[in-house]
Parts: sequence; structure tokens; C-alpha cells
Amino acid sequence: MTIEQLAEQYKLKITRDDCNDKIIAGPRGHLYVDEGVPCLMALDTRHRASTTWQRLGGVVWIGDISLDAKGRKIEDVKIRGLVDVKGAIRLTGCRVRVQISEEERERRRKRMQEACRIQLNPVKNGLNSA
Repeated sequence: MTIEQLAEQYKLKITRDDCNDKIIAGPRGHLYVDEGVPCLMALDTRHRASTTWQRLGGVVWIGDISLDAKGRKIEDVKIRGLVDVKGAIRLTGCRVRVQISEEERERRRKRMQEACRIQLNPVKNGLNSA
């Protein structure tokens, strides 16, 4: 499996990290593919029970648990060989790409234009601005 196949299957957006590697980023971690195997990495994420991570399947590595500036527990997690990819998407907060049809896009564009026209010309449309 490639990162493109993973992103296409779950309708996710591919970005690049600091090393210019392709990842699927989320606010609490990211997904990537290493040698055809889906993986998860979450750095300085909120501490969760180890069973939460183990439910995703694969080989789980949990770093030391430390405290952040506000005194909350944080940890580093790496999972190689994800089985429950949907659960990993939920835990990392990866956003699903919204794909709308061309008809829906046109309908939304017209609705936005109408809303802007009404807002810009309140008196012409019978609306009282005071």
C-alpha cells in the first residue's frame, strides 16, 4: 500500500513534513506508509491508556510519559502496521477531504452570490438597514 492509496481509500489530504516526506497530518499526530505498511506517529500527545493504542493493531511503541507546561501528562507514540486505520484517523484528528459534485459546487456558488447581493444592497431588496 502506498500513501496515495491510503489517502484515496479514506479521502484524506496528503501533505509533506519537515523532511519532505509524504504524510497525512492531523492536529494530534500523523499517518504515513513505511515499506507498504500503514503507520501512526503522535508526538507530545495527550496521555491515553495503552490499550487505546493497542486496539489500533500493529507494533506499538510508547515513549516516556512526561508533563507539559500546564502539568498535563503527554507521551510519544509510534505504531507500525496499523490494522484499524479509521480508528487511527479519529485519534490523530486527520481531516477527511470533502468532495462535492460539480452541480453542488455551482448551487453553492449561486447561493453565496445571492447572499452577498442581499447583504450589499439591503434597501433595494426591501430590507430595512436600521
